[in-house]
Amino acid sequence: MKNNNNLKYTIQTYNNNITDTFLMKRLFLPLLVLFTLLPIYNQAQDQLSGPVPTIVNPDVIDPDGYFEAFMYNAGVQEYEIGCGVNSVDVIARFTNIGNTTDYTVESIPYKPVRFGYQPSLQGQQILPDQDDKFFDIYDLGDFDICFYDNSYNQYIMNDNGVVSFDLSRANQAVGGNPSNGGWRLFYDAAEAAVVGGGTAAGDPIKLGANGNQFLLNNAIYLPGHDLFTTNLPAGAEFYWNVYGTAPNRRLVIGLYEIPMYGCFTVTQTHQIIIYETTNIIEIHVQDIDICDTWNPSNGPGGFTLIGIQNDNRDKSAVAPGRDTDEWATTFESWRFIPDGGAVRPEFAWYTNYDNTTNTGDLYSTNEAETFSPTVTTLYTAEVRYIDACSGELIISTQDFLVRVDDSLNGEIDELVPTDDATETVTLCEGDTYTGHFTATSSITNPIIGYQWYEYPNVDLSIPANVLSTTENYTIPQPTTGTHRIGCLVTVYEADGVTVRCTVTDEVIVNFIAIENPSFAYPQHEYCITTDTNPLPINVITPSGTFTIDNGGVIDPVTGEVDLAASGAGDDNTGHFVITYTTPNPNCGDSATYYIDISGGAPTLNYDAVYCITGAD
Repeated sequence: MKNNNNLKYTIQTYNNNITDTFLMKRLFLPLLVLFTLLPIYNQAQDQLSGPVPTIVNPDVIDPDGYFEAFMYNAGVQEYEIGCGVNSVDVIARFTNIGNTTDYTVESIPYKPVRFGYQPSLQGQQILPDQDDKFFDIYDLGDFDICFYDNSYNQYIMNDNGVVSFDLSRANQAVGGNPSNGGWRLFYDAAEAAVVGGGTAAGDPIKLGANGNQFLLNNAIYLPGHDLFTTNLPAGAEFYWNVYGTAPNRRLVIGLYEIPMYGCFTVTQTHQIIIYETTNIIEIHVQDIDICDTWNPSNGPGGFTLIGIQNDNRDKSAVAPGRDTDEWATTFESWRFIPDGGAVRPEFAWYTNYDNTTNTGDLYSTNEAETFSPTVTTLYTAEVRYIDACSGELIISTQDFLVRVDDSLNGEIDELVPTDDATETVTLCEGDTYTGHFTATSSITNPIIGYQWYEYPNVDLSIPANVLSTTENYTIPQPTTGTHRIGCLVTVYEADGVTVRCTVTDEVIVNFIAIENPSFAYPQHEYCITTDTNPLPINVITPSGTFTIDNGGVIDPVTGEVDLAASGAGDDNTGHFVITYTTPNPNCGDSATYYIDISGGAPTLNYDAVYCITGAD
């Protein structure tokens, strides 16, 4: 099991309305943890590490845009909450690690490891003693490279820019005739016709076929083309080195200002980076030139190739447009990504994590989390996955310390009309609003200063004068419209001058007009037998509710009065009072209108005793 307790990452701010961002490009690696922090520098870099992302020391970025090979230990990362910020958001992002059965190729920005002109960073020099020859075997120790499903910790390189894992060719001349096949990985139609035997255009060129031994199996062309190393100019060199800490190391191999064959004053500079564990390969080309004296008219020896090929030469990946004829370019880079089936990492956040046993208290398996501790807490992000080539379990971790500073916390409360902290308050015109800042501090006998502001036109970019220096602030009458008020609170050390912490809070108070409840009906007097059911008119504020007293019947939405159903009412007077209430529950109002209804069936009363046989 490999254990990496210093997981690297990039950083981006996005919490608590902070929009500044670390300008570090997203890394296409297993784990990417984004922390909410303030920006430090603005030099974008696009760099891959091993099983987890890396962070680049900003001190080693130079104006030329090159990227240092050295990466420092990330160590424990910290974020402080308190002073009005009570949580921090984190996101862990993963890119599946692919098996090396196949590769995909993508163009990337040109950002190699710095080389050549800074000898202290160039690593181990390779000194060629003959043109068109492979150098010695270079041993990588426990740095294993998985390439087309085979594992290697040794490699060879020739002076024509070819890195190979076929160690049988170490210290041997390249030999062969580059005119037969040139630097292609695949036959074109003419070459296929020469080879014959069913060979077609697009078929891979076999090692040694038709006398072509410049093309190697198990090889990376960074790019491969014909260079001349018999008499190297001053400063020209081949070099290699391994940077970083397992399992995040990088093998960097390069050539710097090597002359082209046939054009000895034209030099070329290239670099290859192979990333441990992810097995991603990058090829960075500073310049490729066309040599007019070594071109297709004299045979394909002037061709240039960027690509990779497996041991059996039945699988290859070539940068688009970089497998045919001669071509020129500057500052071009390609990434070869293993794409033979994904290896999905397992992720979890822990507290009380033990790096020796790789155990702890499981906090969450969510990639996105919000940490809101009340005391300083150490969180550990852990990634587990199986190495694509060795089958070994890889464990990578990163500690993230959330430090709680309780020297000052607080927010605006509303003493009037309620004691409920909120960001937006809606009141009626003429109401009173008093804001109160509730501040808490861990400092004994803190000295706290208050500054209340109101922002005109709800525009925070135009602060007004200080309105109050006490805990409370009351918006003056008449209270109308929208007010955005804020309070800046500062806690000082005992000297009353040294600032320990500041916190701000803001609130928007909307004073809305009280609704006009006015309404009417066409008339006050209605007859059941001659009038139709009346509807209200002149309703100033729509969408309210109608009610009627004395047992009358009314539609609460439309206000239509049912004359027949209402009749003379409960008291037989036919007199009714209609009430209309506007819809706003806080700043609404009501009004009344009376109507009299007549023409209903009369009620007869008999107040005497009558006799049939008598005088009545």
